[in-house]
Amino acid sequence: MYSMKYITRVLALFVFTASCALVVHASGINRTYTLYTLPGFVDALITRGIVPPAAAGKARELARMITRSEQGATTHKGALNADKVTVTVSKLIEQANLEYDARVDIKGPILIVKNISSEATTLEAKRRCQIVYRVYDTDDVMVYDSATTEACMTNEKVTYPLAAGQVRMFPILHQPSNYPLKAGTYRLELEYPGYGTDDLTITVK
Repeated sequence: MYSMKYITRVLALFVFTASCALVVHASGINRTYTLYTLPGFVDALITRGIVPPAAAGKARELARMITRSEQGATTHKGALNADKVTVTVSKLIEQANLEYDARVDIKGPILIVKNISSEATTLEAKRRCQIVYRVYDTDDVMVYDSATTEACMTNEKVTYPLAAGQVRMFPILHQPSNYPLKAGTYRLELEYPGYGTDDLTITVK
């Protein structure tokens, strides 16, 4: 069993590979989503040199750990155990200043869900829409809401086991094709629906 300290350190470098990557192609109000599995996405990052060779083994190992955990998912109806978890936001070390060029993907913000109880519990989510995020401009006007995307237009739910003290981390990836952000400062609000929200500030140049 890996210690939480070890897992946290490694995921801080590679957590953006977790869950899935959504490639969005806008056409009017219609959007098409391509879903990648975690192991496949990790392999693609290694192949492209985004994950260095020296860290490839750890990245693949973490991918297998997360995949094994998610294979225990079961369908469920109704909210579960919201009082037993906390929701916070962190960021990848590589994007510590959270400054981005308007032409590149925004990646680095991480939503962290932790079981704060002394017993194992269950985390619930919409299938293919575990987390959502919203972008607000300097006037605090919402300019983008991922909850309105096709992937989130479902009532189908799954549940995931979460051991006492265990943490699950979810990366946020915002692409210019989702919604192009002009130069400026934005508030990024991350939410695990039904469990909580947190936010941070990003700068687009």
